[in-house]
Formats: sequence, structure tokens, C-alpha cells
Amino acid sequence: MNQKLKQTWVKPSYFVPIKKMSNDNSATLEKLLSIAGVSVNNTEERIYPYKEATAHLIGYVGEASAEDLEKLKGKGYTASDVIGKRGLEEVLEARLKGKPGGKIFIKTEDGEEKVIAEKPAEEGEQLH
Repeated sequence: MNQKLKQTWVKPSYFVPIKKMSNDNSATLEKLLSIAGVSVNNTEERIYPYKEATAHLIGYVGEASAEDLEKLKGKGYTASDVIGKRGLEEVLEARLKGKPGGKIFIKTEDGEEKVIAEKPAEEGEQLH
């Protein structure tokens, strides 16, 4: 954890991802959130029902590299995007990719969020 917090890009107010965990683990999540300074950043992940049995066909996803971003220039990708790297994930990337959303809000002293602006994220296509 200290290694992640000491990275050169980290500033005091930045969100620094320490660990990915499932929402299914609510008891642990509740304990972690009781620690001062710990917060959660929800993300979406693709679900692979047959896991390793079809991995060679499905392929995999990974963070977009500088080379990937150069190839995808002008298509709305950023350095923080996760993209299809191999297999069907790569071939069908344009259909699977959703559109990011965001929310700008002010948190009041009592913890309430006052939304200033919001753009909902759009999911990519569901393939079966």
C-alpha cells in the first residue's frame, strides 16, 4: 500500500486505487470504509461465464497503452481506458465499449451530495 501511495503522480487529494474487490464482500467493505481516508470508486467489469474454458477465444482486456491510443486516436479513448487486447475482446471492442459518464457534486458538511452536473454512462453492447 505504501508503494502505491508514494508514486510520483500521487497528490494529497487524489484517489489512489489500492485494491479491487467485489461488492459481494460487503462486510469487509463496511469495515474498510470506517477507516478515515478510505473511499470507494465503483467500476464496471466484464463477466466471463465459462472462464478458462473459453479464454483462448474470448481473449482478454487490459489498460490502453500509448501504442493502443495512437491506433485508436480520435475514437474517444484515454490512458485510463481498459480495452480488448486479444480474441473476441479485441475484434469486437467497438461494440463492447460503452461511453463514460460522470458527476460533479458538492459534498455538504452532513455528507449529502448536491449534484451540479451529471452525465450517465452508457453501457456497451451485450453479446450472447
